Amino acid sequence: MLELTERQKEVLETYYDCGENKAEGARRIGISDSAFKKHLKQAQKKIAKNDFMEVDGEARPHLVFSDVHAPYHHKHAIEFLSYVHKKYNCRSHVYCGGDLFDWHRSSRHLSETDAMSADEELRQAQKFSKAMSRVFPNGTLLLGNHDRIPERQLKELGVPTSVLRDYNKLYALPSGWKVKKMYEVIKDNGLDVLNEHGDGSMGVNGCINTAIAKGCSFVQGHTHSFPGVQYRANHYQVIFGANSGCICDNSSLAMRYGRYAKHKPVVGCLLVYPSDGVIGAHATFLPMDLGKAKSGE
Repeated sequence: MLELTERQKEVLETYYDCGENKAEGARRIGISDSAFKKHLKQAQKKIAKNDFMEVDGEARPHLVFSDVHAPYHHKHAIEFLSYVHKKYNCRSHVYCGGDLFDWHRSSRHLSETDAMSADEELRQAQKFSKAMSRVFPNGTLLLGNHDRIPERQLKELGVPTSVLRDYNKLYALPSGWKVKKMYEVIKDNGLDVLNEHGDGSMGVNGCINTAIAKGCSFVQGHTHSFPGVQYRANHYQVIFGANSGCICDNSSLAMRYGRYAKHKPVVGCLLVYPSDGVIGAHATFLPMDLGKAKSGE
């Protein structure tokens, strides 16, 4: 909030409500013209100097990333996320919006002939998640369509999914991580954001269309090529739809299927902010600086 006294706030609001008529403003709140002018001048001086209160700890952002596709993750994924987390003083609890693992060899789709074995892929993916959780010991993983491949394959074979290991063990995540199958709601000061992987929410306007359909602010991953934030408003509220892009290696064999696609995946993450009393709840997409490196595809 602006660092104004209650009287200064009252004078400022009354001043504009009266069409900038100081005498009428003084009369409405029952103080002398000179007192009204004094408080008004003090308030306007603070505003002119941008004399705002410091944003307190409650307005720190939440770090949201998605579509890691380990072990086909970007080689600087952890370094990038750690840098963003520290630079923007994010909350300790982070959110992975799904597709933490790729499960390339285990998918029903054709696997690349030069892909590593399913066993080796799992070992390498778990190696990544162990390294990631050392940096981020607390978080939430929302299962994406790739994360659900083992469950889907078991069902196709008629094997009960109850034989699956505990998801924290399967994904080599510590007890500080929660695994959610469908969604998580990020609740904070002035913030009430539905966070899902984004199955069925496709295209450049997928996130905002889903936000409108669900009637709330909405964060997703899944659609690698269309990150960013869009806003909509009605008479009483503003909502946003945000897409976190991806954090995978777009030149890896698991991503070869998209080499001829017109829209290329964008590597980056989201910061989701609660209201600080002046700026409302909002989100920001941060792209990774890939330099001049070529994808090879």
